[in-house]
Amino acid sequence: MGPPDRCEADGLLLHLTKALEVRQTLRPDDPTTSPCVFVLPTPYPIQAPNAKSMAFLYPYHFSSITPDANLDVTFMYLYWSPLTEYPKESLDEPGLPHHAILTTGIKYFEQNYLSDVVLYAGKYREIIRPAVQGALCRFVGGIPELDPRYCSNGKPDIPTVVITHSLGGYMFMDALNDIYNPRQKAGVPAPEHNAAFQVGSYLNQIFMLANQLKILDLTTRTSELQSSHVMDTFRANLEHIDNQPKRRNYGPRQFVAISDPNDVLSWQITDSEIEKPKATVANVYLGTTGEIFGLYHTPILEVAARPDLAHVNYLVDDDVIDIIVCGMTGSTINRCAR
Repeated sequence: MGPPDRCEADGLLLHLTKALEVRQTLRPDDPTTSPCVFVLPTPYPIQAPNAKSMAFLYPYHFSSITPDANLDVTFMYLYWSPLTEYPKESLDEPGLPHHAILTTGIKYFEQNYLSDVVLYAGKYREIIRPAVQGALCRFVGGIPELDPRYCSNGKPDIPTVVITHSLGGYMFMDALNDIYNPRQKAGVPAPEHNAAFQVGSYLNQIFMLANQLKILDLTTRTSELQSSHVMDTFRANLEHIDNQPKRRNYGPRQFVAISDPNDVLSWQITDSEIEKPKATVANVYLGTTGEIFGLYHTPILEVAARPDLAHVNYLVDDDVIDIIVCGMTGSTINRCAR
C-alpha cells in the first residue's frame, strides 16, 4: 500500500541475480537507459473497470551468466498504486489549523498509505481486483480476456514464487479466490482459461511481508463465529488445483510471513489458517526500522520505534531479502553471496 517507487524491485533483484548468477536480458521494445539500477522494462498496461488510470506490470527477464547453466528467470512487478491516487486526493485538507508535528506525520501516513486499505476493504476493490487478475494472467504468459478472470494461453507448469508486501498479500489471495468463486459468474473458468489454476499449479513459495490478512478478513465477516474467509477459500482453491490431473506433485507449499515487531500493520499467519501437512508455515520476526542514532535495527532506548518505517522498509532490508532469496537454516539466515 502507499505510493511505491517504480524502482522498488531493485534491492530484491540485486540479491536474486547474484544468488542465481543471472543477468538482465532486454526485449527489443525495452529502453536502454533507466533511472533504476536495473533497466525498467516496458510495462504491460493493465486497464481497470471504471477507471481512467491504469496499473502497470513490469516484466524483467534474466538469463544465466554462464551459457551452459541454461537458466531463465522472469520476475514481474505489479505497480497498481496509480489506481488509488485520484480517490485519495479527496482527503486533502487545505487550510487545516496548525497541529503537532506527529499529527502531520500520522495524517500523511493515513492519506497516502492506510487509505489504500480502506479503499480495497470497500466497494473500490471491484476496480482494483480485475487489474490484479489481468496482471496474474500476464504473469503466467497468458492474455486476459474481456473478463480478466478468464485467461488464454497461460503456462501452468513453471516453478513460481509470489512475494507480497502489506495489502498485496490480501489482494493476491482475494483475486485468486474471486476467479474460483462460481457465485460471481456462470461458472469457474476451465484450467486452460483459469489464471488462478495457472498461477497455483507450481506455486511452491509465498512470502508475505507485513501481512495484513487477519485484519482485512474482518471485512468479510457475516457472523460472530465465522472463521477466516479468505484463507479458508484460498486453501480450498489450492486443494482443488492440487487435485487436477494436469498438476504434478511438487511437494508441500511454503508460506513465510516476515514481520517487524514494531510494525503496527502486520499480523502473523497461524497454523490453523493453513492446513498441514500440505504446507509449511513460518513466521519470521525481524527489525526493519533501519538505523536510529547509528544503531542498527535498534529502537530508541527500546521504548520507541518508527512504526511507519517498520512497515515500508522490508524490500530495502538485507535480512529480509536474504531470507527470500537464500532461505534460513533453523533461526539462522543464510547469507547470499555478494
